[in-house]
Amino acid sequence: YKKFIKPGGWIHLKTDDPTLYAFTIQTLRDYPGATIHYHHDDIYDGPLMFPELSFKTYYEKSHLSAGRKIKYIRFTIN
Repeated sequence: YKKFIKPGGWIHLKTDDPTLYAFTIQTLRDYPGATIHYHHDDIYDGPLMFPELSFKTYYEKSHLSAGRKIKYIRFTIN
């Protein structure tokens, strides 16, 4: 991400894959310049914390209809 994001830019990762979610959380915790500002392993189990989370991609809708949970990580890399 560091190659593509502007300094101070925010990265928003939504996924249905528990392995990718766990790997990303651990990688960010181990990376000295990373800051996790928010993460949740099932963003639709209650009120949405951020309005932009209400926008769903085609794939996200498909995964939700199949009963998969959508995970979300909001972070920055310095």
